[in-house]
Amino acid sequence: KGAGNDTLTWVDRTLERKSDWNGVDYIKRVDKMLEVGAKVSYQRFSEDDQNESLRKVARNRSIQWLNNRVQLGKTTAEALKLCSSTSGSDEVCQARMHDVKAEATIVLVSIPIGATVTVDGISVGDAPVAVSMSHGAHTVGMTGPKGTVEHSITVGVDDATRWTWRSGEDRWESSF
Repeated sequence: KGAGNDTLTWVDRTLERKSDWNGVDYIKRVDKMLEVGAKVSYQRFSEDDQNESLRKVARNRSIQWLNNRVQLGKTTAEALKLCSSTSGSDEVCQARMHDVKAEATIVLVSIPIGATVTVDGISVGDAPVAVSMSHGAHTVGMTGPKGTVEHSITVGVDDATRWTWRSGEDRWESSF
């Protein structure tokens, strides 16, 4: 039990520092910390399944992990199974599951202006353009006088909200 408490403290302290991360590292680390927190909480509950307080902690941490997976568009089977095991049914977990992916508005700019912009292969207009994008990884394409270039970006709470492609230098810049 002591090791489980230590691990949960470590998970919570690590998540408190999540603003220090960005991009793909942010997504992977937050998801991993939520997974570890859910699994350790479940393990603690399974060792003492009469403890209502441990059951609630395990359920809430599994729901938190489940919702993160939904927002990232990743498979939810393992998180849903943990949640169902602590809640007694899939219905309880599904009722608390957010079915809308998190989104952010990203501004895509080209210098010079006017490049044709695609996001994940779909045309979204000419730069500068503001695009609502789901959290996660995306491929942005810009077509200008010298051809098309693509760049991978990550959309998330702590990620850049503006991307500029300088075609003359073939360089991408991000800002918040």
